[in-house]
Amino acid sequence: MPQAQDREVPLERLSGQHFGPVDLDRQQRILSRLRRFGPGPAGWYADICALLDENLPLRSTGMLVSHLFRELESALREVLLPDAIRNDPTAGAGQRHVFEVQGVLDWLGIPADNPAAIVWLAEARKLHTYAHRVRMEQTPMDAAVRMRLADLENMLDVVLDRFETRYVTVLQRLETLAAVRNPGKAHVKLLLGAFPQDYLTQERFFGLLDAPQWLPHLHEHGFFSTPPAPESDDEERTVAFPAWPASTYLMRMTSVAPARVAAIAEEIPSTDNPRVNLDLAEVALLLPPADAARLVPRAVEAIGGPYLIAPDRYAQLAVHCAQAGHIEQALAVMAALLQAAQDDGRIDDYDLQEILRTHNAALARHLGAAWLEALAGSLASALLATGMDPDRANGEDLSSVWYPVLDPGHGGMRSDDRALLTEAVRDTADHLAATDIHVVLPILESQPWLVFRRLRLLILQRHGANAPAVVENIVTDRDQIAAASSHREWALLARAHASSLSSPVLEQVLAVIDAGPDTERFVQRFRSTSGGAEPPEQYVEQWAGAWRRDRYAALADVLPEQQLRHYHELLEKLGPAPSLDTIPQPLAWSESEEQGSPENLAAMTATELISHARQFQPTPTRFGTNAEAFCSQLQAAVTSQALIYQEDARQFAELADDHLAAVLDGFRTAIQTGQRLSWATILPLVQSATSRPHTSDTGTLHLAVARFVLAGLELQNTQQIPTLLGDALWDVLESVWSAARSPQDDLDDDQQSVWDESLETALRAAVAWALWRREHDAAFQVLFTALDTLLLDAAGTPAAPGASPVGRTVGSLITRLDALDPAWTRRRIEVLFTPDTALGRASWTAYLSTASSLT
Repeated sequence: MPQAQDREVPLERLSGQHFGPVDLDRQQRILSRLRRFGPGPAGWYADICALLDENLPLRSTGMLVSHLFRELESALREVLLPDAIRNDPTAGAGQRHVFEVQGVLDWLGIPADNPAAIVWLAEARKLHTYAHRVRMEQTPMDAAVRMRLADLENMLDVVLDRFETRYVTVLQRLETLAAVRNPGKAHVKLLLGAFPQDYLTQERFFGLLDAPQWLPHLHEHGFFSTPPAPESDDEERTVAFPAWPASTYLMRMTSVAPARVAAIAEEIPSTDNPRVNLDLAEVALLLPPADAARLVPRAVEAIGGPYLIAPDRYAQLAVHCAQAGHIEQALAVMAALLQAAQDDGRIDDYDLQEILRTHNAALARHLGAAWLEALAGSLASALLATGMDPDRANGEDLSSVWYPVLDPGHGGMRSDDRALLTEAVRDTADHLAATDIHVVLPILESQPWLVFRRLRLLILQRHGANAPAVVENIVTDRDQIAAASSHREWALLARAHASSLSSPVLEQVLAVIDAGPDTERFVQRFRSTSGGAEPPEQYVEQWAGAWRRDRYAALADVLPEQQLRHYHELLEKLGPAPSLDTIPQPLAWSESEEQGSPENLAAMTATELISHARQFQPTPTRFGTNAEAFCSQLQAAVTSQALIYQEDARQFAELADDHLAAVLDGFRTAIQTGQRLSWATILPLVQSATSRPHTSDTGTLHLAVARFVLAGLELQNTQQIPTLLGDALWDVLESVWSAARSPQDDLDDDQQSVWDESLETALRAAVAWALWRREHDAAFQVLFTALDTLLLDAAGTPAAPGASPVGRTVGSLITRLDALDPAWTRRRIEVLFTPDTALGRASWTAYLSTASSLT
């Protein structure tokens, strides 16, 4: 628990340079099991192995090894000691060591005539003598010492193996300790010395702990001082991020001891483990804002670290601080997130989009102009990163390509941080300008890029009534009138304020338009693109006429008679001006992508959405969509309109398997984000999904079904699921795992993996179902009847279909099953953990493994 990082102690040094045979497999097995007791016992044993194996020029190796083994035996005995003996320190007076060893042997079920028992009892009587000097003599590593240590290794192997089968008892003792409401130093000492110090023990203890009185004692003894570091595997080129059970306890205690939790969290050392950092961000979110603000420096450090997950939660922390007036801290968090989005892609465009679209409104509301400045600076940095020079070409940034329409409600090219930041700048500026446009305009004017000039025109179009002098200056500016790259924004501004322009101002504008464009620039551009040829005069006249027509069109409602007549002549000659109300799309979007965007899909009725999905055909173009992308868009659309689509849920049964899976994933995401859906309305669709003929996508569909049910049953408030639906939900889950266990022909590895995951998810949902039923005082024993069938069938044949997934799931959930029915767990423990079947190996590995690490 509170310990230095438990590094892997290698056995490569056991190279064979030794006297007599060494069982490397046995040594590795013992070492692996000792790691559960903590880094101390594992390290002591590794050093014993090294001293046995290497020809070190030491004259007291025998004494050193005996010292190490004495410490190892003491630690092992302390953990294995039965409570009846532990709680009676006077028992076995005069022979306490032997008395304790005999008690452990009895508890483990090792008879007195077993060689392991004989060796350990003998050691208990003489161990201290081996570790002490004999007068002034040396104690080298001789044959007698080696033989004795070989017997001790055999004893360790037997004892540790038998302990594995008694581990449930240790967890039961741990539950008793965790139930103590007013702990003292003796309880912490017991936790440190009388229990294995592995992940499973920590997870169990901190998962059960609900008393804040433990906080000061655990803090004092260093339980919050060693967050696990990332675990790199250079050979596999992977990095794992272990969970930290202690942080989940801190989360729960925020509601009852916020000040103490904040003080503890402040002192937790920095780590590159993003899971730990995220847990501490969640702690901050649960604390009062003033306490949360104290944890902002470590949140900023975590955002800047090498690994980052769930950046949206850090943005929520910024909002949490901002809402309470902690402006500096909120800006620090958001500045770090914006920087991370640009530095090395640790925040991708999708996450950046979710952060900005979810939290921008709140940030604008509480941070004001400071937030707009931060966004503007970030957008300017993103533009510089493209290699363009703001001092050349009048700040041209090609925004007319990647964000052709700045109007609220419209966006730019997806997967482009420039477009995402532009949208955020626009919305923030629009919000602030509604109150004080004069705060917004200087910030936009301070940037040299074209997109900021376009945004300034947009803000003036919408809020220029509060800045009439600025509007007049912009509308009459010759360069602005002539600028092609921002013509649409200027024309919308002129049209919006035309009726309020004074006669002198209107005359200035019309004078510029009447004079016409700089035709010489058109001629030069024509020459440069046509090998030096001169443009026909007709081309020049048409271009100049179209230029005047488009600008007259913006002022059509207020044109004097002379200009109005000229405007109509141009219309008759050149046709109508491009409509300012027709929204052009970003150049890189294809028609199929636009039709398939989540926003457009969400605007459809259920009937329209189903029809669109059935007609959808992926088009492999450079910027086009594909089946997977469309499913993601379909899922997002259903999530955003789940409350509407649920009323027509049955109709979605017409969809193909992959599209129906996306719909169910959409409903699942809606549930997970807090939408209260009608289970009675959606359940018929879920039931139909498990009774369809099998296709290549059936595994994906069944996985979506299991995930949907699991998501609902894992909600803190499962009251929204009517208890009358319990039997129907069970039937759905049973259908999923029954299909997954039926042999499937011609499955590739990926497809088999999906089927296995559907089986595991359905079983997890079944356990959650049983817990839900127990909460509502309803019967749940059908779970154990089904598990009996699954386990006995899987254990009967080493290669039984689904044996490994069943074993992995049941092994990882054994503590929950034990809580539901301890008698069943005791009856099935041998079936579960036998090493002779795929089921046993899988369940045992899952039971022992710290598989909750995120890779």
